[in-house]
Amino acid sequence: MSTTDVMQWFDRATFAVEQVVGQIKPDQFDAPTPCPPWSVHDLLNHLVSGVEMFTAIVTGAPPPDRSLDYLGADPL
Repeated sequence: MSTTDVMQWFDRATFAVEQVVGQIKPDQFDAPTPCPPWSVHDLLNHLVSGVEMFTAIVTGAPPPDRSLDYLGADPL
């Protein structure tokens, strides 16, 4: 698989996630998910930290601290 293929898949995935995340209301971030004990906030933070990891791999940067809260108190 070429770098172009990987980036095209990444772009498609990002677009799909954006469509779902864009529908989340502010009062839903504490809601449970099918992945107990994660809340919507926890799950989105996991996705964002995954993007940070992907970026680090592609750029050769050190891996991110996956224990951080990348969304903060105001995820929107």
